[in-house]
Amino acid sequence: MGACTGKSKKDSSSYSKSGKSSMITTLVIPTNEKYISEFDLSAPPNNPGPNRKLLLDFYANSRHHMPNKLKNLFEAIFACEELKVTEMDLSYIPLDVNHIYQLLAVLEYFRNLKEINLSNVGLTSKDLYRLHSKLEMLTQLEKISISHNNLESEGGNQMERLLQHTINIKYIDMSSTNLGDIGAINLSRGIINLKYLEVLILDNNDICELGIIEILNTIKKSQTLRHLSLNNNFFTPKAGALLVNTIGSLPKLKFLGLKNTNLSFKYFFMITGKFKDLMVEFVSKDCRYSV
Repeated sequence: MGACTGKSKKDSSSYSKSGKSSMITTLVIPTNEKYISEFDLSAPPNNPGPNRKLLLDFYANSRHHMPNKLKNLFEAIFACEELKVTEMDLSYIPLDVNHIYQLLAVLEYFRNLKEINLSNVGLTSKDLYRLHSKLEMLTQLEKISISHNNLESEGGNQMERLLQHTINIKYIDMSSTNLGDIGAINLSRGIINLKYLEVLILDNNDICELGIIEILNTIKKSQTLRHLSLNNNFFTPKAGALLVNTIGSLPKLKFLGLKNTNLSFKYFFMITGKFKDLMVEFVSKDCRYSV
């Protein structure tokens, strides 16, 4: 996706005073849905085709009410510069199936993305399946947040497929996605591919013994994990014992979230007694400990 070789007069004079726009590193789509549903980026930026003309007309009619970050993105496209977007934040925007297809068109032209946030957008496992083919092209992706979406167990299966291609992932937030044990097991099979994982957040997912044991067995050889959050999942004594052993094999771990996990204080004191540099959040029977 390089710079284009030619610009129309309207492109070069109407929307870029200097002929160049500043490098764009972050794209935040505004919360007004019409900005998602009405513009079409399905034509490459260096192709002055009909879709590009529609995009130009849409921008001309909407730019006065458009957030600056989105203006910068449009102006970069019209200036025919290579887009260097590394962060895309669409969180808390309701996305229906039409918006998902718009997102599919957008993702193809942002291969430099390192962070994508799709938290609380109404995403389902079917949507994740649709997005999979484009997301797996983002080989530089390091951070993915898809929390507070009803992905259920199938979401873990889709993430397993995705993580086979995006092996540079360092940060995963799948809290409140209703994974359950099966989803957690499938997700773990994808996490095996990640050599640089630093943050794993799986809070509030109805994960019980089978899923927790699979997760712990998967991460126990990690040399990079520094933040593990398993709040509001159900630990059995067997899972608790494995947790203590697993922590001992994680040299970089600095934070452990264990709020409302059904673990007794025995495990809290066992962990904090053995691992002095580890911050542990623990809540049980209306008592909170943070060390």
